[in-house]
Amino acid sequence: MRSKTLAVLLFAVIGCQAISMAHDVQELMIGSPVRQKLFNLLRPTVESRVDLKVTFYGTMLTDGEWTFFNGVAKGPDGRNVIFAAPDHENLFALWRLTDGGWKLVDVAMGRSEGFFGAWRGRYGVPTRVLGLDL
Repeated sequence: MRSKTLAVLLFAVIGCQAISMAHDVQELMIGSPVRQKLFNLLRPTVESRVDLKVTFYGTMLTDGEWTFFNGVAKGPDGRNVIFAAPDHENLFALWRLTDGGWKLVDVAMGRSEGFFGAWRGRYGVPTRVLGLDL
């Protein structure tokens, strides 16, 4: 009886840890190979919109399935790219890891802060990945 109880408790603890690990969100650091790969998927969309070569600066959060970027694009002169008046330079991007690899799901250029919250309902991305309940 005691070993059965211990086995049930052990299963419950391991199961909770696995669920917890599946929902952990971490920041992809500058220079990370995954971060670079995701920016390479994003770059053509942004560069075709602004007709400039760009680099990206900001925060990239991931849970391993979803990745969210909140930042800016900078042009060759080092200044932030303005996507919309008045001075909207915000850039948000969302990727999802599929069987075929990372896919760019959506991009929002020049939108106000918080706009990306709609992605939770549209795509089912966890709010933690969007930085909304950290």
